[in-house]
Amino acid sequence: MPRTSARTTCSTRCWQARWRCRSQTCRSRSSTSTTSRTSLTEDGHSGQLYELTGPRLLTFADAVAEIGRATGRELRFIPLAIDDYEAELAAHGVPGDVAGLLRYLFTEVLDGRNAKLTDGVQRALGREPRDFADYARDAAASGVWDA
Repeated sequence: MPRTSARTTCSTRCWQARWRCRSQTCRSRSSTSTTSRTSLTEDGHSGQLYELTGPRLLTFADAVAEIGRATGRELRFIPLAIDDYEAELAAHGVPGDVAGLLRYLFTEVLDGRNAKLTDGVQRALGREPRDFADYARDAAASGVWDA
């Protein structure tokens, strides 16, 4: 799941993001890193293009719900209007060109039109990709989200 625009407020445990609730693909870091390592170190991958996705499409609200289940916390996803999001970025000192790039990313790239499942992990590794729920459980168990 993208990391650059989600934040959690300790008082309400709400995730606010400039994401519309359209399905996107979420992939685990282990599938991504394993595919990268395999394609760089093993024979048979030269010239291949692997588009990596998880095994199911998730909305950002779905992903936040999975994290909530994994951590045992009640989390809510709250969509944030793009203008409000840019104001938040400015308030936190994010340069205007970066804010503009994020505006483009969230209004043009992550608007749902690119939501599709692919077989990249299967082709590269010979196994199905890990589900985001598995990633969330492993991350929660590691303590990374303990506050």
